[in-house]
Amino acid sequence: MRFGLLDRYILKIAAAATVILLVGLTSVIWVTQALREVDLITGKGQTVMIFFTVTLLSLPALIAGIAPV
Repeated sequence: MRFGLLDRYILKIAAAATVILLVGLTSVIWVTQALREVDLITGKGQTVMIFFTVTLLSLPALIAGIAPV
């Protein structure tokens, strides 16, 4: 099935809005999760690299939870 010009335009706009919304929500939730993990650096004397590794590993689960919205 071929999309017409209007169909492609609507799909492009909807996809862009979805990606922007997903990135925005993920960023906000990631920051709140990262702030909870600050105790990892201050309390246990870990490096900043370990902190970012731990918080970045939570991103797939966050995106999986946000994407269906």
